Amino acid sequence: MTLVLTLAVEPSIDLLTNKHVNEGLNLSWICPGHGVPEPDITWYKDGKPVVDVPPRVAVRGSELRIDNLEISDGGSYSCSASNRAGSTQSARSNRAQLIVNERFKFVQTLSDACIQAGVKKQFKCAVTGSASTQIQWTKVNGTKPVPVA
Repeated sequence: MTLVLTLAVEPSIDLLTNKHVNEGLNLSWICPGHGVPEPDITWYKDGKPVVDVPPRVAVRGSELRIDNLEISDGGSYSCSASNRAGSTQSARSNRAQLIVNERFKFVQTLSDACIQAGVKKQFKCAVTGSASTQIQWTKVNGTKPVPVA
């Protein structure tokens, strides 16, 4: 006769890390929970449970997936783990911030201009957004960037 004894181990959660993601991109975040048997994971945003909102928001096991991130998705995230041996929630100090960087938008539309050779013309390009932007000028159908003075 063989006796197999399986001990249940109370779940634990490793440190969550902050995320900085650009608006419109997808996010996959894993709750680092451990235990025996494998714990059930619950995700929280700003202290409230995250619920599936198909097809954009999905919680599958320990993974939180948010597609096409919006500014409103930003906030304080945490997770809890539970199994038959007990439960644990990531400590207040283990909350992680999701910061969604706003996609840049042009606030001024460019217009065509005819100028004589040798005459200087100033064009202005204005954008908003929290994502890091780098503006580069090129000629229409051109492959080389136009030098900016």
